[in-house]
Amino acid sequence: MIIEKAKKQAEEMVLFSMNLGDIETECRRKKIRVTKNRHTIEKKLIETLTKENIEIIVYYDMHKEEIEEACKIRDIKIVKYEEVMKKNLTDSLIKEYLENK
Repeated sequence: MIIEKAKKQAEEMVLFSMNLGDIETECRRKKIRVTKNRHTIEKKLIETLTKENIEIIVYYDMHKEEIEEACKIRDIKIVKYEEVMKKNLTDSLIKEYLENK
């Protein structure tokens, strides 16, 4: 659900809220190679924004209990330090997103 939410946010931002100039500017800012094929740069920008959104959701939108539950589901070790769990969960979600895109 986190991955789907992050991807939906990224798609809505790129496809509905940005014009070509905005997309090209954001790509340059994020070090994404700008090509003449709009579909290609939209796809790459959505991928980059999805990864960023996953991190934002885990670090800022989820409470400790939600993080622990998500870690249990993904067989990520529950540790004393919340920041470590956030990092491990974020890494796991991004890895899953990249494998299934």
